[in-house]
Amino acid sequence: MIAVAAISMVGSMMEARAQKQAGKSAQKVANYNAQLTDNQAKVEEDKAKYEAVRVRRKNRLALAQAQVNIGASGLQAVGTPMDVMFDDVQQLELDALAVEWSGEVNSDILKAKAVGQRYEGAVAKSNADAQATGTLISGAASATSTAFGSGFGG
Repeated sequence: MIAVAAISMVGSMMEARAQKQAGKSAQKVANYNAQLTDNQAKVEEDKAKYEAVRVRRKNRLALAQAQVNIGASGLQAVGTPMDVMFDDVQQLELDALAVEWSGEVNSDILKAKAVGQRYEGAVAKSNADAQATGTLISGAASATSTAFGSGFGG
């Protein structure tokens, strides 16, 4: 009976070890995925910054062309033409700011996703550790019962 109990306990220990390893693996995968998501968040930020620079450059060229057109038409760059140009400048800058904001929002969403992925990994590891502990306790109880159960009360 003792040999059977020992084999049962060894089996429980091996199962608990496998459960803990599965938890560690799940956490590593979650952390890796979170790192990929963090990298994507950085790409979104960089892409938005680049796009905003591109939009601003395009806007400067458009405004320069508008100034040339105003000058070529014989109008003075004062009064209504200047008011229109000022409004255009404001709107064009708002367009560039919207591009930056959109990139920041996308980046923040991805960063939050990465936090969630890390949390899921930590929970998976914690659950696996608890399962392993339960397996060890159950295995010890079973082994004790097998080894000594027939000797009690009989």
